[in-house]
Amino acid sequence: ISSKSKLAKHCHFEDVGNMEDDVALSIMAEAMEKYGKHGSKLGSLPGDSSGKQRVFAVSYEGLMEMQDTYLYYLYHQLGINSTFIPQFYDGNEKYVTLANGTGKEELEHEQQNQEIEVDSRPPKPEEYHPPPPKQSLLPKKVIAIFGPESSGTEFLSTTLGVATGAFPSDGQWSRVVLPSHVSSPVEEWVFRQQNNRRAMSLDGEWEVQNLALPRGRLCTENNTREVNVVEALVPDECFRYESYPDNSPETVEWD
Repeated sequence: ISSKSKLAKHCHFEDVGNMEDDVALSIMAEAMEKYGKHGSKLGSLPGDSSGKQRVFAVSYEGLMEMQDTYLYYLYHQLGINSTFIPQFYDGNEKYVTLANGTGKEELEHEQQNQEIEVDSRPPKPEEYHPPPPKQSLLPKKVIAIFGPESSGTEFLSTTLGVATGAFPSDGQWSRVVLPSHVSSPVEEWVFRQQNNRRAMSLDGEWEVQNLALPRGRLCTENNTREVNVVEALVPDECFRYESYPDNSPETVEWD
């Protein structure tokens, strides 16, 4: 199902999409082998002698079925003290029904939900006021959500972002620097209904990162020899603008 979603939204070349999936799954398998319940690298990181499990496998289908029971289990495993419960909507359902010759109603329902989300957005700020200074550029705790396609990772990263206080429940307006090929980079207001990249709490306690692997943004016929992999997601304050004068952190990280 994740492959069907990728090919429908992000990548229209099956061979390239399959290669991206192979890279994504190999990264996830390596993480489980090193830092899962019986990981070979547990307790080997500086300052971590507890040997506590650092990687958890989450079933999107299981989350949709068990909902709050499954979610509270994740909260407990991750050390999150929250009672937040999102509105559950199974993004896979339309692909299952479409495979059976139905699914038109599900697609129309999703489009209606998107229209409602646009109408229910908080008003765009009239003036830009810089956010309060962070207590730290680096968070104390990082939750990175990995997956081969964005439907599940966006849902879970948004839910955990709200639960940790890193992302507002009604979405967020942000000023971002957008690249321009004809002039200097410009700043524009961008609304995020979901935590589609990352969010950090003001107190520096939590950061929740959404890393759909791979992102699929450069999925073209010519991109068949290698898959771009982002080695690290650095804080915006550490982005080297002098190295990428016509770009933004978001564009460079995903492209």
